[in-house]
Amino acid sequence: MIESALSLFDGRNAGLLPVFRRVYVVLVNESKCEAYVKTIYVGFSRSGEMLAAAYPRLGQYFELALRLPDTSHSTLLYDAAYLKWPMLRVAVRIWDDASFRAAEPLIRSVATKKARVSKPGGASPTR
Repeated sequence: MIESALSLFDGRNAGLLPVFRRVYVVLVNESKCEAYVKTIYVGFSRSGEMLAAAYPRLGQYFELALRLPDTSHSTLLYDAAYLKWPMLRVAVRIWDDASFRAAEPLIRSVATKKARVSKPGGASPTR
């Protein structure tokens, strides 16, 4: 894990680190994303394309904004437009192993070729 990511998960967010490590393994070790930290979030990109971003929230949970097709549906997903990422329009909340397991298929899908969204204002992808 990159050292700067650890700094976001210390103090009151320390209890979230074990489950964040699981997300990190899926996105970085298995899906070959690059991880980086920008002030308040850990971003995950591949080939210059942002696929996910994790935002710790006061030690209670972290939001994982995901780049998913407009056609993706899950009761776990909620609108993340307030995060201001045009390509990361939905997010899930993760706080423990059970919430990670529930969200894991969505997390894994962001790294597949099918999980691409159109550019804002463009046509939605077809499946």
